Order: sequence, then structure tokens, then C-alpha cells
Amino acid sequence: MRTLRPGEIQLLQETLLHLKGGRLQNVLTSEQDVVFEFYFHRNLYYLWFDDNKLRPVLSFWTERPHLTLRKKTSPILLFLKAHFLGETLVDVQFDPKMGRKILLKFSNHKSLEFRIFPHGQNLIAKTQENSLSLHKVKELQAMESIPSEDEDLRSVEAFSLEWLVSRKPLKLAGKKQNLGESSNAPKSSAQKTFEKKQKSLKRAIEKVSQELEKKESDPWGEVAQWLKSHSNWESLPKEFEVFVDKRKSVHKNMDLLFAKSKDTKRKLEGTKSRLESLKKNLKTLEEKGYASLEKKTAQGSQKSLDRPLRGDVKARTLKLTPEIKVVCGRSAKDNLSLLRQAKAWDLWFHLKDQPSSHAIAFLPKSKSLTPAQIEKVIQWFFKETFGAKFKNEIGLKHTVLIAECRFVKPIRGDRIGRVQYRNEKVFVREVKES
Repeated sequence: MRTLRPGEIQLLQETLLHLKGGRLQNVLTSEQDVVFEFYFHRNLYYLWFDDNKLRPVLSFWTERPHLTLRKKTSPILLFLKAHFLGETLVDVQFDPKMGRKILLKFSNHKSLEFRIFPHGQNLIAKTQENSLSLHKVKELQAMESIPSEDEDLRSVEAFSLEWLVSRKPLKLAGKKQNLGESSNAPKSSAQKTFEKKQKSLKRAIEKVSQELEKKESDPWGEVAQWLKSHSNWESLPKEFEVFVDKRKSVHKNMDLLFAKSKDTKRKLEGTKSRLESLKKNLKTLEEKGYASLEKKTAQGSQKSLDRPLRGDVKARTLKLTPEIKVVCGRSAKDNLSLLRQAKAWDLWFHLKDQPSSHAIAFLPKSKSLTPAQIEKVIQWFFKETFGAKFKNEIGLKHTVLIAECRFVKPIRGDRIGRVQYRNEKVFVREVKES
């Protein structure tokens, strides 16, 4: 991506000014990155410094970007955690004459200076007494004139997203397509299921990794150890004050903090186990590929073609298609048995305001009955319900209720098989001679 221009850094400064009054809550570092987490008005915001020698970037996020951070403890991390956690952001400054540099000022006369230009990138953290930087600090000189910017400036969101895309490897890079395979070919259901599962697992791994990063830092244990060695409130570091309750005794605080630390470590092991399990599942999925899902889909489809009735049920059957069949009970016992064996999406048929059999249309979850199929089922249902009296009903109209079985519940204790139903559809149809 293109390096940040001074005008874009000024846009970033104007954005960060909205965080004035926010508290620096956490800092994370890797070989290349320093990530700052701010808490402001009950929301979290992230400032991500990419210490790339050729294209350094400082990006801003209202949600943590989905980018795995390989954590590494560094001197700058220890310095920032010791002196900056809990401090409040009081100002953000940018001077065009100093080039691509932005300064964040915090309470207690502390500051963070970001230098965002190639081969001179740096992060300099200063307190009243000490300072520490990622690289050796070089003296900057103000420019006599500010160069004009001919190109259009990117918004903070635009260059942040551009940076994120540049950090994520292309999934299809370097992969060869099979001969005769078109990149625009429609995907099979197995391919779609594979990609959906793969995406879901990767998202879960990213989320659990972020949880693990938070749990691996143990501020409660650090504060508890400090109280144990000092046994009083004197000279308590400012960043530790948010973890203690001075209304309670030092020893009571120690007990609570050690308990919190122990609980966090216990949860940490569970999170590690969960992360390993997710990674293992993803590896297994990618090794098998979507071909294994095609086999399972085929087996599942074959299974759905034949849903044998359980128990001693006497029922009449109409086969609409290889996937769809309709069954009609011969007694109250049969009707209830069929209803209990039905899936939530199966369809229930019954005559309104008169006794009749229950008919259940067993169908795959992804299927539905066409209007022509519904007409066929209704006429078949008339014939099965009226039996020997069917000829007398020809030409007469009856009201048929149809509802998904999820909305049909047997009345407990009722011996004649009555049910309660809702969300039904009403069809008035004339009995026709078959």
C-alpha cells in the first residue's frame, strides 16, 4: 500500500481528538506491531502501529481488526505497561512542518510520539523522568515550507482498511486451477458448506485467540504480589489503583486479587484447549476438502428419501416424489404417533371443525410443496378421510387446515387425539371425483 501522506496523518489526528478523555487500557506487541486499546464512553477503540521499515502505518479502529497478533514481550511493552496503563488521553498534536509525525499527550506529563515515514519509523514513549523508543532516536528538523499534496487524500477508514488487506495473504495466491475448471463455475452445495465451515472456524479461532491474549496478561496477580510485598497503600502505583478497593483492608484486597488471578489462570487453560481443538478441526477440514462433504451430503440426501415410520403405526401413504411422501393415520393413536415422528418443518393437514384423520407430509428441510402438490395432497386426503362416503361428498366444499408441525401440539391427556395449533393456513376446496 502507499505510505501515509502528511494530510492523511492530519485526518488521523482530527479523528483521535474525539478520544480525548479516554483511558489507555491495554497494550500488546509483536515482532512488528504495537497495539493500543483505549476505553472511552463504555466502548473500546484500537490504535495499531505497524513498524514496517518501508511502509510504516498507524491505523485506527472502532473494533479490533481480524488479524492474528503473534505476541512478543519487548522492553517497550514493559515500559508502556508500567507507566502508561490507566493514563488519560488529553491531547493529540500534528505539526505539518515536522512531517509525518503525530504526538499523543497523556495525563501526568506523559506522551507517545509516532514517526510514520520510511526508514525513519519509530515510537517514542516519554514520562517526566524516563523515555524509551523502538529504535534509536534521530533528531528531526522542521521543514521551511510544506510541500503541496496533488493526490486525493484517503480517509482514516480507507487507509486503515487498505493496510489490513495488505497484511492478509490472498487465499488463492499460488494455487493452480484444474484443467478445464472455470473460476466462474457455480459452486456445489458441498463447496458452499466447506467454505462456510472454514470461515466459521477461522472466525472462531480469531475470537478465541483474542480472548487468550487478554487472559494471558495477569494484572490481578501483579497487584496482589505488590500488596503482599508492601502490606500497605503507600506508594501504590497509579496503574494499580483501578484493581483495588481501598474501602477494604489490604489483606482482603490481596485475597480477592489472588482469587481473581487463580480463576483467570483456570479459564486460560480452557481457552488454550478450545483454541487447539478449533485449529485441529480446521486442519482436518482443509486436509479432507469438500469432497468428503459431498459424500456426507449424498448419504444425508439418500437418508432423507426414506423416513421409515417407527412403532406399530397403521398409515396410508401417498408418494409425491422420491423425497416427499404423505402419510395419513387410521386412528387417534396413529395420528399422535405420526405427529411425534414429524420434523418441525413437516406439514400437518386436518379438516376444520370436523373429525378427520391427520395427514403429515414428510419432506426435506430445504423443500416445500408446490401449489399443484398441495392440491393433489388435499384431494387424496379427502378420499382417505371420507372413505366409503367419498362419493356423497363430491361437489361439496370443505375447509382444510395446513400448518408446520412445529406449531401443532397434542393436548395432554386427551384420548381422542385432539391437538392445539397456530400459524395455520386455510384452504377451502371442492371435493373432486378422482
